[in-house]
Amino acid sequence: MTDDPVTATTRKLLTEAYEAASCGDGAKLFDCLHPDAEIFEAPLLPFGGVYRGVKGLEDLLTNITPWMNMSGIQMAKIMADGEWGCAIMKTPTQDGQLIDIVEMWELRGGKLWRCKVYYFDISPLIKGEDLRHSGTAPTPGASGSRA
Repeated sequence: MTDDPVTATTRKLLTEAYEAASCGDGAKLFDCLHPDAEIFEAPLLPFGGVYRGVKGLEDLLTNITPWMNMSGIQMAKIMADGEWGCAIMKTPTQDGQLIDIVEMWELRGGKLWRCKVYYFDISPLIKGEDLRHSGTAPTPGASGSRA
């Protein structure tokens, strides 16, 4: 089965972006990004938050480097359907543990626009962090209120 043109573009763009990221080609990576891009990282992570535009991606890459070895990404699969795509990968922490990650992308205007990043197990990234008083983790038994 052949991809429709939109799906083919999505798959090609995701492939190019992850190839650029893995070989450190920042110019190519940033070229794949929509100017109004938004990347959502889980708020419990030390680098969690929303990153916007090329500057946001630059900030994310700077913030994530103490924890993750981005040059060691092991791509498992890129999937695309229309203007939606997912990248499934294993990414090493700086101490060599592999973390399973899925990044879900939506395109806009033929560029990577919105991404949500999903981690299976974040414990290697938060060892030693006391999340009980961080302002982001729910207090046990607090009925939805935040600490």
